[in-house]
Amino acid sequence: MTVGETSLIRCLSNGYAESFTLRCAYSFLIILMPINKIMRCFIGVDVEEKLKEKIVKIQKNITRAGIKLVERENLHFTLKFLGEIDDEKIEQVKKKLSEVSFKAFKIFIKGVGAFPNINYIRIIWIGCDSPEMNKLSEIVDEKLAGIGFKRNEKYQNHVTIARVRIKPPEKLIKKIRELKDTEIGEMVVDKIKLKESKLTPSGPIYSDLKTFELE
Repeated sequence: MTVGETSLIRCLSNGYAESFTLRCAYSFLIILMPINKIMRCFIGVDVEEKLKEKIVKIQKNITRAGIKLVERENLHFTLKFLGEIDDEKIEQVKKKLSEVSFKAFKIFIKGVGAFPNINYIRIIWIGCDSPEMNKLSEIVDEKLAGIGFKRNEKYQNHVTIARVRIKPPEKLIKKIRELKDTEIGEMVVDKIKLKESKLTPSGPIYSDLKTFELE
């Protein structure tokens, strides 16, 4: 039996003939109303495949119990985290991102570091010193502020490669210091992506909602 049939039987059995039409109309209206989907989203730049293998090698150097490595397919730069937003807001974001005018540029990825600091590690990252990436982030931030998103307080170019759930042992701190000048390589940033992040017990699953090409 369908949901609609169940609602009809419920209406017929309520014993109030005079309100039958109104009650049934209301029941079917509820059934037909679209569900406003909520998604956890961010705007990012994917790391090129040719550089991911080098990053994976670095991850192998920091593998420890209590450290969750970021999956190879999830390695990216985050330009802006949007949080949980509905379909209507997603369409507004797409419109604003389509207005971004920026030329493609090259970045050089290098250096391993930690947030919030080397003695209290929660995030291990690989960096990128790029004025162009900073500017792109500012433009995206400004565009989305116009539709109600909070401005970024501080932006630092980085790719998260691991999350630390334990007190960092001295060996890990030493290893990060040894890797601080490690060079990963150059890549071209020629697109940005609006992505959905689905949280699962084994880790987040990212999917592209829309890609926006740079000039």
